[in-house]
Amino acid sequence: MSDVVALGAVGDRPGKTSPPGRAYRVYHRFRDGTRVAGVYRPDAVDRSRVFEITLGPAPLVGAHFKSPSGAAVAIIRARHPERKCPNTDGWLFWCILGRGKKLDSVRGENSATYLAKNATGNVTNET
Repeated sequence: MSDVVALGAVGDRPGKTSPPGRAYRVYHRFRDGTRVAGVYRPDAVDRSRVFEITLGPAPLVGAHFKSPSGAAVAIIRARHPERKCPNTDGWLFWCILGRGKKLDSVRGENSATYLAKNATGNVTNET
């Protein structure tokens, strides 16, 4: 399974469509082995739905965020409510599934660059 999905004309929500773009499957593994996962959609039409948590604490699964950092902070808050400052850098918190690289490695890559590099529409996992 590819770590990056070409979205084509797939909507963020019913009735909305996105231009061709990307979605990165990402995860974070805590020291105790617990994993959380999400999908990062940098080209989302609705900017409040750029990041979705797909695996994690029950109240957060399916929740959408404006940024990877917003999602990471929500995860930290849910796991450690006693922490006074749950802030974390989401770009460094999340790893891209199948690549072994931090989400920060694709930060700033725009759709034109992505589509040019992946003209066939088939994306292979990078190691």
